[in-house]
Amino acid sequence: MHTTSRSIYSLATALSLGAMVFFSLIVTEAIFANLTLQSAGTVLAHLFPSFYRFTGISSLIASVCTLFMPWPSHRHISRRIFIGSAWLSTLFLGFSDIVLLPAMNAARMKIPSFTGPITPLLKQFFFYHGISMGLIILTMILTLLGLLLFTLRGIETRFL
Repeated sequence: MHTTSRSIYSLATALSLGAMVFFSLIVTEAIFANLTLQSAGTVLAHLFPSFYRFTGISSLIASVCTLFMPWPSHRHISRRIFIGSAWLSTLFLGFSDIVLLPAMNAARMKIPSFTGPITPLLKQFFFYHGISMGLIILTMILTLLGLLLFTLRGIETRFL
């Protein structure tokens, strides 16, 4: 059971983190570099639901696996950090998908143009967008922290 949960955790975390990095650094950059601002926003609005659902489900699977991994009692705080980072990542991705994404899309649909004066609706959109980006960055950091603890724990058990 422990080996299976470790393998599933590794796969789910790698898929989630890989998707976050690929989408955030490569896909969005390519879209904004090759499309107008309005067209890029439309394309991303169609891609983000799939992105959040894929990364959220992968993160949830990894989070459930953390509950089945053995951890020595002398590493209790690192186990809490390990499990907490996985569940926080899942929570942030779920919140972004269920709360922030619909709010951003609703605001975006009412904005006639992203050029020109800064309107209250544009400020609202960028507020939600900023929170969303911040949560993605925080999720990447938490996922990397979980992977680091997972890797260090794996190295410890091999040498004990």
